[in-house]
Parts: sequence; structure tokens; C-alpha cells
Amino acid sequence: MEWKDLQPNLVLAADVVYDPSLVLPLAKTIRVLLSGPGKPRAFLSATIRHEQTWKDFLGCCRFISCFFLNQNFDYK
Repeated sequence: MEWKDLQPNLVLAADVVYDPSLVLPLAKTIRVLLSGPGKPRAFLSATIRHEQTWKDFLGCCRFISCFFLNQNFDYK
């Protein structure tokens, strides 16, 4: 299956933001997955282990127009 053939309507990911060298490829992958027809959404759950890595990831997402709506979700 080719990446361009994927048309998910939901992307779920947990604990995937941890390596600074992978933040841009991760953001780009999420953008590709969200660029299909309809209104696909992505939900990421992350433990912030290194503040700078998290900031870099958010910066990459903003740079490639892949936005986060709720960065601090309280599940209580």
C-alpha cells in the first residue's frame, strides 16, 4: 500500500514525541495522514520528558500547518 492511498479519518498516537531527530518526520507524517478527503483528525497523547523536544515538535507542526487545538487536556 502506498502512503498516498491512505485515507484515514482518525489517527491515534501515544508516546511518539521523544526523539528530537524525529519531530519533523513525525509532524510531516501526521500532516500527510490528515490531508485526505473529509475532515480527518489526529489525537496524540504525550508525556513531556524533555520540554525542548516538545516545543520543537509543536514548532514543526505550526511550520507545516498541522495545528494542535488542545495542548493541555485534563482527563479528571
